[in-house]
Amino acid sequence: MDAFGRLADYYQHTALAAISHADQSKPDDGPSRVAAPKIATYLEASAWMRTERPNLLACLLTAASHGQLLRVIDLTNALTGEVHLHGNWQQAVAIQRRAAVASDTIGDRAVETFAVKDHGVAGILADDYATAAEALHELLMSATADDRTLVAALQALARAYYVAGDFAGAITALRQAQPLCRSVGSLKAEATVCNTLGWVIHLTGDYAAAITVVEQALTLHHDLGNRAGVAAALSSLGWIQHLIGDYTTAFDLLQQCHDIYRDLGKLTSQAFTASTTAWLRYLNGDYAIAEQAGLAALRIYRELGNIVGEATMLSNFSWLHLVAGDYPAAEASAQRALTIYRSLDNKPGEASALNNLGRIRACDGDVETANEFIELAVQIHRGIGNRIGEAEALSNLGWIRSLSDDHRDAYSLLKRAVATFRSTGHRSGEAEALNRIGELLARSGKITESAQAYQQAFELAHRINNRVEQENALRGLAGCHAEHDRSPLARNEPHESP
Repeated sequence: MDAFGRLADYYQHTALAAISHADQSKPDDGPSRVAAPKIATYLEASAWMRTERPNLLACLLTAASHGQLLRVIDLTNALTGEVHLHGNWQQAVAIQRRAAVASDTIGDRAVETFAVKDHGVAGILADDYATAAEALHELLMSATADDRTLVAALQALARAYYVAGDFAGAITALRQAQPLCRSVGSLKAEATVCNTLGWVIHLTGDYAAAITVVEQALTLHHDLGNRAGVAAALSSLGWIQHLIGDYTTAFDLLQQCHDIYRDLGKLTSQAFTASTTAWLRYLNGDYAIAEQAGLAALRIYRELGNIVGEATMLSNFSWLHLVAGDYPAAEASAQRALTIYRSLDNKPGEASALNNLGRIRACDGDVETANEFIELAVQIHRGIGNRIGEAEALSNLGWIRSLSDDHRDAYSLLKRAVATFRSTGHRSGEAEALNRIGELLARSGKITESAQAYQQAFELAHRINNRVEQENALRGLAGCHAEHDRSPLARNEPHESP
């Protein structure tokens, strides 16, 4: 074996061993021919992948230039498989990537699902997926391979396109794989391809077509007796049903999925389902159920040593505690999330935790510290190009400045936040910022302008079914009407007959 072969074997074997921690499986890459480091924990696996990722990509590109299709497939799977180590990776793609590249496909009914309170999942997505996909695609254009190998290659290609946010490319690759699965008689591969295809189709906004394809996958997995495959299809269907507003069906499907993963002992998948349920229950206002599901996910992530999953759940718990008014618990959760994200150099997660901490401190009366936290969050989000995260921090900063009676700066910051929210389609953030502008204008004595801002916030919040901001807007409007009625001008105005 030449020097490159030995080096590539080392990276290939170790990477596949590392990502196997995601589902407590063992890498199926044959007997090891190389001396590889022992990777025993999630933390070790994540650290190794983060450090060696550039070398993995270099090996992949070299292997592609030498026409080594099987090696390129394995290395592509390793590069894309790293996300499996990081808890809610499906949400990272479904929320972060879709919001970035296909926000126009997110309707008003579903927009709240994408208004996440923690951007840490954005930090688990790498920048090299498109490069790997391009190398594999070019190799497939010239390589000669049997149908089974082509199925594996097209699945790997689709995953690379999918996590890169190239949903059209992923759909094309998966549709090419479908007839090949049938030609080799692999119902399991066909079922897996169908489920992935349905999931990617839903990211384009075509929910009806997505449901049809995922249901095909569900039937195939049922026929095969593949319970893990059944659970994966149920999870996809549950998420999509929630997006179209069928909440009863969505939660029933997610519960079935959770029960299967629990029976199979698939802890990572069980935690993901629980965390998904927690988020969707929170959106529905079912806070007690959301907390129970979130705690279940948190316990599993801690048991597995999956600190990214733990940080994500803690960050969301800080928000839940804040809504409940339990500031000490909210701060403890946010501080722990901040510590984890900093240890991983996860900048989006760090900025989210700082943003949450600032908001918590402000609610608890410590405006000075809150200002420091959120200014740092603004800098981080701006530095990494996270426009939505920056807008959220600017909105919080404007709100905090208003608490210090710095009305001019507060108004400027809130208007900047509204402009960014509108340009990025983040309607939930826009509704909150409009309510804050209404409050600021009311405190400045500009009651008519305040009522206009509150009215805009209410109409937007009502359209996207954001209960919290609807209530805030209605309270603000009531205050404006009461203030108007108390004013001398209002008492002297003639009233028209009804």
